[in-house]
Amino acid sequence: KKAYKVAEYTHSNATQQFKGPLEQVKDILEFYNNQLNQYFNLIQQVISINVDDSAYATLESLNREKYNYTFGQYM
Repeated sequence: KKAYKVAEYTHSNATQQFKGPLEQVKDILEFYNNQLNQYFNLIQQVISINVDDSAYATLESLNREKYNYTFGQYM
């Protein structure tokens, strides 16, 4: 099967600098959650999510904070 892009997360560096790591993670997770809800049939067909280095570093901050918060507080 041929893969095609359905969405791409973009952000402004001008606004991101004023957000803390957890706010940035929340934005990314909300984006993926919205896309997965919108394209639920793609989940069943196997979906690939690629994350660049800067987003990966932001998501890694979640690992440092995950024991301080419950999952429900992030959403």
